[in-house]
Amino acid sequence: MEFVRRLLAAGSTSRAIAAMMPCFDTPLEETFDSAMERLAQERRRITSDIEDLLQARKALDALMDTAREHRVRLPKSRAG
Repeated sequence: MEFVRRLLAAGSTSRAIAAMMPCFDTPLEETFDSAMERLAQERRRITSDIEDLLQARKALDALMDTAREHRVRLPKSRAG
């Protein structure tokens, strides 16, 4: 099913996809609305994950900046 593959590619969980299956099995306004709400929940979850990843990247950038500042104060290596 192409839509399931697209949901997986978009990062949806198998649990979320299973919750949306009634819309495919019995396409009614009620099942459609339920599936749309589940898609919105998945979008909110992914947005939260992105925000967490951006914070993690920011923390790593700060750590790398501190490490670079420390490195310039290290003694030079002696070859040989």
